[in-house]
Amino acid sequence: MPNHGAASSQRPAQSQAKKTHAALADMAAGGLVERGRIDTVARILVLAHRAVALSGRGESLVDRMAARWDPSVMTAAEFAEMLTPAERDRLIAAAPGWAAAQLPGETRRAA
Repeated sequence: MPNHGAASSQRPAQSQAKKTHAALADMAAGGLVERGRIDTVARILVLAHRAVALSGRGESLVDRMAARWDPSVMTAAEFAEMLTPAERDRLIAAAPGWAAAQLPGETRRAA
């Protein structure tokens, strides 16, 4: 009777090794960092979209970018992926100042 147990237990290990190597290659190429930036931009867009809906403001770079995104058409992450790296950089750089400006005066001073 053949022993298939050893071969079948190697398959998950080989599969895990392939996934690990692929993830390491992606990380080495900067993919992990870029995915993190896309996630950050998506979070900024969602928050800006909500804030504009609450306050009606909309003049800043962050507000304008959020206004370009239509949540009924695509996710924030999909929209973030469509932006150029320079647009993502500008949005990430502008977000802290924009967020501080959204806060009431007392809270803004504490932040």
